[in-house]
Amino acid sequence: MKLTKKTAILIACIAVTVAAIGIWRLSPGDDASAGKSGALEIATPIAAEVDESVTGAASSTVAAADEDAIASPPAATSPAAASGAEKGDDTSRTKDAEKDAEKATKGGKTKNSEKKPPKSNEKNPQKPAESPSEKPEEKPTPDSPEKKLTVTLSIDCKTILNNTDKLDPAKTGIVPSDGVIMAAKEVEFTAGETVFDVLARECRAAKIHMEYENVPMYNSAYIEGIANLYEFDCGELSGWMYSVNSVYPNYGCSVYTLKDGDVVKWRYTCDLGVDIGGDEATAG
Repeated sequence: MKLTKKTAILIACIAVTVAAIGIWRLSPGDDASAGKSGALEIATPIAAEVDESVTGAASSTVAAADEDAIASPPAATSPAAASGAEKGDDTSRTKDAEKDAEKATKGGKTKNSEKKPPKSNEKNPQKPAESPSEKPEEKPTPDSPEKKLTVTLSIDCKTILNNTDKLDPAKTGIVPSDGVIMAAKEVEFTAGETVFDVLARECRAAKIHMEYENVPMYNSAYIEGIANLYEFDCGELSGWMYSVNSVYPNYGCSVYTLKDGDVVKWRYTCDLGVDIGGDEATAG
């Protein structure tokens, strides 16, 4: 039986008590000193026995502990167990941190507390922007032809037929019998073109001779001859004049800009325009 130190002390106390009771039971006539010596005689062997028992019990306890330590060495801690312990510690620290954060949040002491989003206006919630409706692709339509601009052009020298006596003999054979060099016809022109532009193009296309001279003073071309009939070929007042819509302008043909539908006539005069109705244009 193994005795602890506390148990041994308790037994010693009981033994002392028993010895004391035995002393007081002695007869009254006995000498007190004798009672004391008797008690000591009784207590001394008991105390010695108790002390021996305590000492032996302590030695036995130490020896038994050493034997148990030798018999069963401490179990080695596995890496998994150590990892689990570390995770447990981390979990515990995380929970503690969460608790602290929760307490701080409730107390309104967090520095970077998230602000609540502003309340949306439920009555007039903002509608998402609608994507513009896709317009149907417009099918390409064939380009409408631009309106053609046209004028009516004619060239004649009919006045010479009545003034053959004034005509240069060398030119007798080149005058048409009816006096028509180009019968009236409709020709196209481009916006912005002038009377001179149309005359030059159409004479070139019809292979009709035409000669002109640029006059800086008038900033225009002066028509000297058409179909080899020149100015002064039929008198001193003879030459070429033009009219637009039966009106003879008093300025050069390079300055007159045409309009759609105009009627242009080039006529040879033998009397400075009087014989063709264009004397007003030459009067100034």
